[in-house]
Amino acid sequence: MFLGGGAAATGIADLIVDALQLEGLSREEAMKRLWIVDKDGLVTKGRKSIIAHKLPYAHDHAPLNFLDAITEIKPNILIGASGAGGAFTRDVIEEMASNHERPVIFALSNPTSNAECTAAQAYEWSNGRAIFVSGSPFDKVVYQGNTFLFPARETMSIFSPGLALEPSPVMLKYCQTRSSSLPQKFWQNKGVMAPCTRA
Repeated sequence: MFLGGGAAATGIADLIVDALQLEGLSREEAMKRLWIVDKDGLVTKGRKSIIAHKLPYAHDHAPLNFLDAITEIKPNILIGASGAGGAFTRDVIEEMASNHERPVIFALSNPTSNAECTAAQAYEWSNGRAIFVSGSPFDKVVYQGNTFLFPARETMSIFSPGLALEPSPVMLKYCQTRSSSLPQKFWQNKGVMAPCTRA
């Protein structure tokens, strides 16, 4: 589920659709798995007016606000591309954590003041179970005195130039290769993106 209905959110959604198709889903099946919430709530087909780039992700569903959409749809990944600092509130993170053992929280908006939540908030409000990625830098977090969690950052210097210069299949292959090269210990330590030294 995406929070934010701009081109950043739908651009990421389009890439996810391509990735799901490589996993064997049809384009229609892939799109059905993705939901968008914008400033007016859940994007649904019943709206009187929908901007063209959001239309493929409008579903037949009753209108819902952000928190109610999480409660009813139960997304396992939350992607923030809203520019709305603090939009991932305690209630939002706790609801994600109540639905999934390892909720995935992507607070991608930058600069840091626009991040949907901080790394510390994501870990604290999920009882240390969140898998967190940000678009802004955050320091390491010490949780309950002995658990060290290192927030992953989607660094624009690595990822965005590739999106601009390479077609989607090339970027998807890069992502698959990069993730498959990491040792099991990396995932056990709640990592989600390879260090720059392994890029």
